[in-house]
Amino acid sequence: MSDDMQQTKRTPPDLTPAQIARWSLPFVLSLAVLVITLSVGWQPWFGYASVIAGALGSLMYVGHSYGIGES
Repeated sequence: MSDDMQQTKRTPPDLTPAQIARWSLPFVLSLAVLVITLSVGWQPWFGYASVIAGALGSLMYVGHSYGIGES
């Protein structure tokens, strides 16, 4: 069974500027939502919640790329 697990492990992706930009895309987009939220005059909590969701989305994207949480 351990042989099966070793064969299914994902190799870590190369750390390139393009890969880092892809990982940070959800967070960057959430910052844009924050700016739009504040400029339109909506409730600020909506923008803050989008930043939190964007940060978590970026972390999940990095974790998925490294195979963290996969059984």
